[in-house]
Amino acid sequence: MPKNTSVPVNGERVYADRKRQQLSIAALVEKSRQDPKSIQVSKSTFERAERGESIRRSSLRAIADLLGQPYERYVKNAGLITGSSADISGAWIGYFLEPDSYLKLQLVSIESQFRQQGAVIEEVSAIVEREGDRSREICVEAQLIDDLLITKHYVEGWTQPSGISCTMLKLTRGNCVLTGHTMWYDLDTEKIESSPNVMVKKDSEYFEDYLKIARQEVSAQMGRV
Repeated sequence: MPKNTSVPVNGERVYADRKRQQLSIAALVEKSRQDPKSIQVSKSTFERAERGESIRRSSLRAIADLLGQPYERYVKNAGLITGSSADISGAWIGYFLEPDSYLKLQLVSIESQFRQQGAVIEEVSAIVEREGDRSREICVEAQLIDDLLITKHYVEGWTQPSGISCTMLKLTRGNCVLTGHTMWYDLDTEKIESSPNVMVKKDSEYFEDYLKIARQEVSAQMGRV
């Protein structure tokens, strides 16, 4: 794919991050001009990005650098569903395993929120709770193919590649349970780690029973990983 192919922009995030940092468009344009290593971004390009219009990939990368955020944060998620009638909208709660700072496996809980409109997964966000830590993950890609969900996340505020994860989960139990694996780069072990991952739809009829089973299934792997 050509480097400067246009990409759809999540304008709301660009605008919100700029406002949160109390930066004007003019100041960011000037900053891009003063940095010889940066691609210059015009005022009109910034305005188009904040309106959610497609811009050149290289321009969006430059905007992300100026705002100190990963490029993927501002790519509008297309997330097309192919050949699937499932609707995964709503809250999902589940578990996976992760080494702590002492390289001991710990059970990590995760609550994901999916928003789906017809054939498109519009947005996915997740709150991850570890021992003494709580972080928010942003999904930059989500696709449901038949009964297989594939996602890519990053942890808000972490420096990449730390915090990037990829998940592949299969819908089971009447589309109320997602089961599969998550993979990520771990700074503590300096390895690419993976873990079983099981999630349960919060509004499912047997939520409490399924969640108990999910915790047992993932915890059982602690002595085998």
